[in-house]
Amino acid sequence: MRPHPPVPTTLLILDLETTGLHPGQDHCIELAALLFSVPLRTTLSQVSTLFPVEENQAEPINGIPATASQCRQPWRQALELFGVMAQHADAAVAHNAAFDRPWFGQPPLPLPWICTCDDVVWPARLNLKPKPSLRDLALTHGIPVWATHRTPPR
Repeated sequence: MRPHPPVPTTLLILDLETTGLHPGQDHCIELAALLFSVPLRTTLSQVSTLFPVEENQAEPINGIPATASQCRQPWRQALELFGVMAQHADAAVAHNAAFDRPWFGQPPLPLPWICTCDDVVWPARLNLKPKPSLRDLALTHGIPVWATHRTPPR
């Protein structure tokens, strides 16, 4: 009988927005990460930053204008903080890890990945679909959602 891998106690919860669907050709325009203590059920650290891009073909979907990404801001320092947070994590968590993982290079982050869409069996009492949307997961857990992406200006 194989021993069970240790249960992760510190998670690096990730979300990306990109300018398209292809890591070799498109770019990451936004990274958000949260270092989370499972035993304490609390956030330890968090970072969110835009990366400068010339254009964002996915703006109609993610609502991030390329001009916003070009504003002066400390994205390099945010990326450094992200790297330090990753060193303190036992696992990376994303809602669609198959999409997110390739954006972190080859090899991707040197952490085990957990996909909240494919790897987690949510309790039946939550009345969720077998592969729930991130919006449905948030609402089920009492986390308010006012938009699924940035709201584009009107």
